[in-house]
Amino acid sequence: MQLSTAVKGLPGPLGARSLYACLFFLSFLLISLGSRRAKAIAPYATDIGHTELASQLGANTPDGTGIRVQHVEATHNGSGFTDYCPNPAVFGGAYVNSTLNAGVTQGSTGFSSHANGIARYYYGTTDSIAPAISDIDGYEAFHWMGYDATHIGSGAFNVTPDTSGFLNVEQGGLILPYKSDARIANHSWSFSHNSTSINGELLRRIDYIVEHDDFLQIAGVSPSGAREVFASGFNEISVGRTNGIHAEGTKAVDSVYTAGREAPSLVAPTTTTSKASAVVSAVAALLLETAQNGALSGGSQITNDTRTIYHAETSEVIRAVLMASATRSADGGDPTLNVLDNYNIDTANNLDLDYGAGQVNMLHSYNVLAGGVHDSVEDGNGSNIATHGWDYDPSFGGVGGTNATGTYGFTAGVQDQVLKASLVWNIDIQADLGATIPVSIGPTLLYNLDLELWDATLGTKITTLGATSDSTTENTENIFFDGLVAGNEYEMRVVGVGGLFEWDYGIAWQIMPVPEPSSAILFVAAALTMLSNYRHRTRRS
Repeated sequence: MQLSTAVKGLPGPLGARSLYACLFFLSFLLISLGSRRAKAIAPYATDIGHTELASQLGANTPDGTGIRVQHVEATHNGSGFTDYCPNPAVFGGAYVNSTLNAGVTQGSTGFSSHANGIARYYYGTTDSIAPAISDIDGYEAFHWMGYDATHIGSGAFNVTPDTSGFLNVEQGGLILPYKSDARIANHSWSFSHNSTSINGELLRRIDYIVEHDDFLQIAGVSPSGAREVFASGFNEISVGRTNGIHAEGTKAVDSVYTAGREAPSLVAPTTTTSKASAVVSAVAALLLETAQNGALSGGSQITNDTRTIYHAETSEVIRAVLMASATRSADGGDPTLNVLDNYNIDTANNLDLDYGAGQVNMLHSYNVLAGGVHDSVEDGNGSNIATHGWDYDPSFGGVGGTNATGTYGFTAGVQDQVLKASLVWNIDIQADLGATIPVSIGPTLLYNLDLELWDATLGTKITTLGATSDSTTENTENIFFDGLVAGNEYEMRVVGVGGLFEWDYGIAWQIMPVPEPSSAILFVAAALTMLSNYRHRTRRS
């Protein structure tokens, strides 16, 4: 077996026009006032919308405060297991260089230049958008997966299973993933075992911790080649580069983890997929920090295997928000890094296999999340959804009185508005994970959900490319439709397919004029939505 040491080189009605004119003027004032306090962190921060968000929110800009994370690294230069941590002197001593939480006794005694680079973009004080992250757990990649490894030269290792790694910890006679307080793990490395059963086992264990713990797993795709872990999983978020220089599509593992599914999920404008993954991990940290405002979820919470969280914090909602708010074109910054001008829908779930949902955008993601929760009609919402927002349905599929359809209605405000929406659910990793490694972990179920767009005024489903998403092999469905007719009523419908079940999903959306409005206008719209949501939920309570 061989582990890569790093993924490197890794026109509307008069009323509408008047409203947008007012919003533009207000947003101009906000930018003018806020820009005096804004601080550019790194060139990519402008490209992904963070600089503009910071200029608007000022001191209220999320920065990762209170979000515990993991930084998982491959060994440096294949030299054994002594060098996999970043230098704590560079990062204020925040990095945990210890025996690790899962009981692994082998700590890092040296520093890795690759780890330094990832830390800079993940939680560094000068180049990260999440510089307030201060609780970081360090893992060497093999130990995180649950292996003892011996370096035999040329980047190759002999490995044996070990029940003290993060994914494989002995607990009450069972081998289960460790329960951690961390919310995000960044993996800027890739892996492939010569045994497909072991690759399948690892992918299921990774998907298990996302499903059962809402523990986000974010990984850079390989720049080239066919490494199955992590890009071939379902529940993790895979990340590539905006310029498209990376491997595309999942690799075949078994009858469930099939080839050709979406990978990457998102892209970011950096020099390597490793750094791109770190950027998206930092964005996710800011979203999780924001999501801890219970008002955005109407106070609704769930309890998973590890913690109680608000609906906005679930892995499904965070991923849906990231994907629904990604941009499908980019032309700012360094032209060798940040040019995305050839996006084409070429997957059954309406994505580009090279770019996934598009380039991550912190501003748009914040606007969507700040738009607050909007229930489906079936869950009691008697009003149209706002232009930016999301929902989490904890019990969907038709079993036991649950709803098998989720309907979200809205009215197109101006001609040719764009609807962007993403529906996300996790693959179901059932049963306990066994007492030996490797082991068959029992049923793995991929429920089938579709996302449809209906013109309710005409009473017809829209079948134009991008309007209905009906993949049978993915766990995301996506809409990108730019032909909304002003004044018409529309419905997004989440539909359970292929029999009754009970499962949960997250959905997020934004409805935008054409061309896309100033991001400042989006911010103002989101703020107005938050106020509207607050008033609505105050009346209901």
